[in-house]
Amino acid sequence: MQVSSREARSGRAQFFTVVQDTPWYRDWLMAGVSAVADLPPGAKVLDVGTGPGKLLTLLRQELSLDCVGVDADPAMLNEARRRRELDDVPLLHVPPGHSLPFPPGSFDAIYFCSVLYLMTADAAQALLAQASSLLRPHGRIIILTPTGAERPHPSPGWRHWTFHLWRHATAEAGRQWHSQRLAPQVAATQTMAYTCRPVLWGLASVEALATI
Repeated sequence: MQVSSREARSGRAQFFTVVQDTPWYRDWLMAGVSAVADLPPGAKVLDVGTGPGKLLTLLRQELSLDCVGVDADPAMLNEARRRRELDDVPLLHVPPGHSLPFPPGSFDAIYFCSVLYLMTADAAQALLAQASSLLRPHGRIIILTPTGAERPHPSPGWRHWTFHLWRHATAEAGRQWHSQRLAPQVAATQTMAYTCRPVLWGLASVEALATI
């Protein structure tokens, strides 16, 4: 029996849906949403590596933005398609190593949430450079990445097993990402303004590359 794309699921993708729907992860995503709070309703936003689609849901619910999501994992996209809030949102499969299938100047903002720090330095820099070509004037790239910082002081409400698992699983790669400083290097190469602010008691960061 064939299973429709909306029904087909994988254990890994279901797990990430559980993580994204926890209150602590929503808080992290909202820190990223606030980075584009000045965009007008209907502004065009791309989420690269959208996974189960929670960030897209928040961008639509909170800011009424026109969103598109892409992911290399079809199972993750199947999870995103299960969200009723994303029924009319384009969710595209882009295999690893393939270019983003959009013309230059397509987006006001492009998100990378928990994506770039898992890639090689060369691949991450190339993807950021490609993303910069897709921005409209005054557009921006937003990068959400764990930092691997130690001795945080989260509130008692964050005592959820997925939070501690996330910290353990992402710490080393998060520290490496920030030590390499790839995002500010790309910003300098592309003549973009760069900012970085810590969130989640320093456990994560929100980096922004903005066209000048």
